[in-house]
Amino acid sequence: MKGLGRFLFGVSLLAFTATGCDSTEGPLTPRPTPPFPITVPDGFAVEIFASGLDLPTSIAFPPDGSDRLFVNELQSGKVRIVEGGVLLDEPFAEVATNTTGGFPVSGENGLLGIAFDPQYSVNRYVYVTYATRTDSGTFGTVARFTDVNNRGEDFTVLLEGVPSAPGHQIESLAFGPDGNLYVSTGDAFMEDEVQNTDSFLGKILRMNPDGSVPGDNPFPNSYTYAYGFRNCFDLVFDGAGELFSADNGPDRNDELNRIVAGGNYGYSLMWVVVLAVIMRFLFVSLIAKYQLCNPHGEGVLDGLGRLHPWYPPVLAVAAIVMGHVYGSYMTVGIGEACANLFGRGPVWAWAALWNGVALAIVFRPVYRRIEWIFMLLLGLLSVSFIGTAL
Repeated sequence: MKGLGRFLFGVSLLAFTATGCDSTEGPLTPRPTPPFPITVPDGFAVEIFASGLDLPTSIAFPPDGSDRLFVNELQSGKVRIVEGGVLLDEPFAEVATNTTGGFPVSGENGLLGIAFDPQYSVNRYVYVTYATRTDSGTFGTVARFTDVNNRGEDFTVLLEGVPSAPGHQIESLAFGPDGNLYVSTGDAFMEDEVQNTDSFLGKILRMNPDGSVPGDNPFPNSYTYAYGFRNCFDLVFDGAGELFSADNGPDRNDELNRIVAGGNYGYSLMWVVVLAVIMRFLFVSLIAKYQLCNPHGEGVLDGLGRLHPWYPPVLAVAAIVMGHVYGSYMTVGIGEACANLFGRGPVWAWAALWNGVALAIVFRPVYRRIEWIFMLLLGLLSVSFIGTAL
């Protein structure tokens, strides 16, 4: 998470309103403007909607038509209500009173996401996510309140023990058109766990409203709906029912992803494999065809030697060094790619298999066969990659 940049401006909520529009409710009461400059597109204005808030993190309007806005305060653990443009003195809930360890005085942990049950007008359920620091570590939780006259009652924990850290913790939540609850989590700075579908880290989780695992999740008996995320922020469903999520990069390369069931949004191993096979095909083709087609009947190194006598020895050393580096990365990459692509078998077994195939081919002087084999592999991997992406 990049500092507290995602949080609304400190002690106030800002309203972006379109100007020059007709209103059937008469003129609006003018609101104060922010004390600092904000640039917005033409036709919009910025006003202070509510003040007196402590690090507001998330906001949500309940789907009951009431003139209320629910606001999470990060470190106080309070869910506040703004009704009719006025911040109510009494908080809806104070999550810190329902956890052990309390909330930090600084950092990114605290009260994060908020969402309303699709049947809120009937059951009055309000869902929140929060991350707390305890003596035994930092953990994320999904919990539920019942809205009783602007007070959160019947506090119920639906999911707890999600490993977190001072950042990259449990984040947002949203209900999908299927009635299930979707929750985003960060990697807690444990990058290796994001590819483990049995781990909570670096995932978008999908659960029933009561906290149980849906039977049609892509991974049996697992909350994991999609995986491979670094620091997954907000979740939102568009009008067509498609799920989108923002994944934050370290200091650049933020992503906006369309989420699909079982999707892997982490390491782009498929692209690595496809590009590596293309380069391998080009180099093998170059080596084979140069020696067969040049009028001097010489090899590639002989041809480079005619350009400059230092080229062959320098390139020979570079080839040996880079060959070992490339080979080791390729070995691990092909193993991880196939293990993730087919969803079974250990990485070392896939790596050993493909190295055996490569050795069996390379030690036979059949360049044309090598070309066809790599062309076939490239086609299969490309089709598999496109199929996985779709």
